[in-house]
Amino acid sequence: MSTKTIQKTETIVYQPPTTGLVSWLPASWVPYAELMRLDRPGGFWALYVPCLFGVGYATSVSPVQPSPALIADRTVTMLLCCLLARGAACTWNDAVDKEFDKKVARCRVRPIARGAVAPFQAHVWATFQTAAIVLILLRLPAACMFYFLGIVLLSAIYPFSKRVTYYPQFVLGSVFSVTFLASVRSLDVDPLSKDTLAPSLCFFTANTIWTMIYDTIYAHQDVADDVHVGVKSMAVKFHDSTKLLTSFLAFFMTAFLALTGVLAGLGPLYYVSAVGGSAVSLAATIALVDLADARSCGWWFSWGFLFVGGSILNGLVAESVCRSVGWAMEPGMNVMNASWIHMDL
Repeated sequence: MSTKTIQKTETIVYQPPTTGLVSWLPASWVPYAELMRLDRPGGFWALYVPCLFGVGYATSVSPVQPSPALIADRTVTMLLCCLLARGAACTWNDAVDKEFDKKVARCRVRPIARGAVAPFQAHVWATFQTAAIVLILLRLPAACMFYFLGIVLLSAIYPFSKRVTYYPQFVLGSVFSVTFLASVRSLDVDPLSKDTLAPSLCFFTANTIWTMIYDTIYAHQDVADDVHVGVKSMAVKFHDSTKLLTSFLAFFMTAFLALTGVLAGLGPLYYVSAVGGSAVSLAATIALVDLADARSCGWWFSWGFLFVGGSILNGLVAESVCRSVGWAMEPGMNVMNASWIHMDL
């Protein structure tokens, strides 16, 4: 990798929050809210949106439509779980990475790195959040606990993956994709059953690849400091060929989304929005982002995520709505067949 084109990141000085939810909290609570990243909701959406995918997917493949009340209950329950899970994971990550964070401009103002919270206090805080998640999960089918354990394990190894591999984005993507499976299971649909295993794994793979794409773009904000301190990432490994790599990944992501639709027998609205919309959004993001500009990377990370995630979610919701009102694929058919739709009245 050539380091000639890597620009140093600007120094950031900590400023107490003056706007938003965190600014309303007592000063002694602020560092703990910052450990949860309550002031930076982007990562929460990265974890929660796959849960929304799971709701749309479950209602699209289940032979029995879940009730609106159950869907609403699971959507809120998973929101609370994701809020706490993201908080616990970030707290753990900051405790493990405290020495690295002190050397990275964008991260040295984090609570542990700047000395506002001791590592022991952070571990207690992470444990408390994890325990709260377990209590919430008791409301869900018992099988959801299995997926939660997978999320905990992958989240625990994520900070260390940056030390031993250039692919921590794959580990992070796997965390987010397991939440998709957990969300599906929460609606009493088994994503790993004989009938749903293949499309579920295809969507799992597509979501993992998507995370690898947008988190690699995000990681370009810190690539200069990461090279200096020895943190590994796909942005570091493929710095000079990131656009080529992400284009390659985008192709396979959309291919797996399309294969999900074929295997699950989803209708044209899914293909137009989830497959076509995400393909266009990814192409625009990859073409227009300036990887040498941290602000551009941050902007396209946020808005690219919104465009792609919104396209996929719209496709799944459209399919779910069609099925709920009586529109559905003929049994055993997919969009490769000539006649695809009927209406039960």
